[in-house]
Amino acid sequence: MGALGNLTMVKWENPTDELMGLARVAAAAVARGEATPARIGFAVPNRTWGLQLQRACAAEGLPAVLTDAPLERGVRRSSIMDFRRAWIAFDWLFAVGCVEGLIPTAAALADSGELRRQQAAFEGLLQTEGRLMLSGFAVMEAPLADQIHVPYRRTKTIGGVAFACVAPSRFFDALGAARPGTVGGQQFLRDAGLN
Repeated sequence: MGALGNLTMVKWENPTDELMGLARVAAAAVARGEATPARIGFAVPNRTWGLQLQRACAAEGLPAVLTDAPLERGVRRSSIMDFRRAWIAFDWLFAVGCVEGLIPTAAALADSGELRRQQAAFEGLLQTEGRLMLSGFAVMEAPLADQIHVPYRRTKTIGGVAFACVAPSRFFDALGAARPGTVGGQQFLRDAGLN
């Protein structure tokens, strides 16, 4: 698997931290000349996640667009694509929302044939030769988790709000012994010189 030597696994506190943090890291890579916008890709679980990520990128000054196909040469935008149809020709590739119910999707968890196809798509991301960041989060608001069918075993209350404690994607098992340790989101930002 091509990217395992350049693989980072990141765990954020919640989805907002994840989207804003990844957008900051990607924008900083462009500002430092480590990558151009066109050489940065984001693989997301669905269009809603993609739109939220596009807003986060815009807030950080990183031009990004939702797309179903590779952008034409010369386009100076990052690609945000569905992980099930993602391509891997990037210097930096972020797989976003890698938690049960998102990657793999809730629908796939009930269908072993869909689940196998999604696992194959996820494993395809591992073939990138550039840097690969597999990103997820620990909690999300319980009503949202219920609404989008993200499974969880328990909740915790923070500031009077119920949060669902979510599990990392089962697809991480495909990494086997090559799976690196997970860094926290704040450490990931520090490592990028942003915190």
